[in-house]
Amino acid sequence: MKFKTKDYVFLGITGALYTALYFVIIMSFYAIGLGAFFHIISPGIFALIGGTIITFIVSKCSKFGTFTILSIIIIILMSLFGGGYLPWILTSLTTAILADIISFKFGYKKTLTLGISYGILSVGQAMGSIIPVWFFVDSYKETFERRGMTPEGMNEMINAAKGIMGFYALILVFILAFIGILIGKAILKKHFENQ
Repeated sequence: MKFKTKDYVFLGITGALYTALYFVIIMSFYAIGLGAFFHIISPGIFALIGGTIITFIVSKCSKFGTFTILSIIIIILMSLFGGGYLPWILTSLTTAILADIISFKFGYKKTLTLGISYGILSVGQAMGSIIPVWFFVDSYKETFERRGMTPEGMNEMINAAKGIMGFYALILVFILAFIGILIGKAILKKHFENQ
């Protein structure tokens, strides 16, 4: 199926809502002083709530490319607010395409498929903070210190993402995203029953 204008409008509106809600929730958690590991797993923390939005999006627009278009919208909005950087953009887009391929092959609306796809999508977002620590930490540190992060804050981020901690973070993000889909399915169950 091809995308129609209404699909792009729908994805644009829901992508903006998703991004705005992400900012509000994540900034609320930062305000209470959660540490660097929280930042690394923030895509998974948000996915507990975002899973409902993703479930709703897929219930209305389950076409090949839905995750990719949604991710492009999120990337554009996050970049406009200073949150975009190349490793995050690349991992987010790559995993969005992978999520679309999996969902297209096995069915966007199936709980297992959607949980796996959203888990992969969320892991891609988290990888944007982890891969730079694994492969080019000096450049990563310099970039974010120029953006206003303190050297101490960057060292905390690096310690939270390096080595095995990065792998643990990715596994946790995947699990939280999958749970987010289960929550979303439960919340929207009545909606699905009426379709």
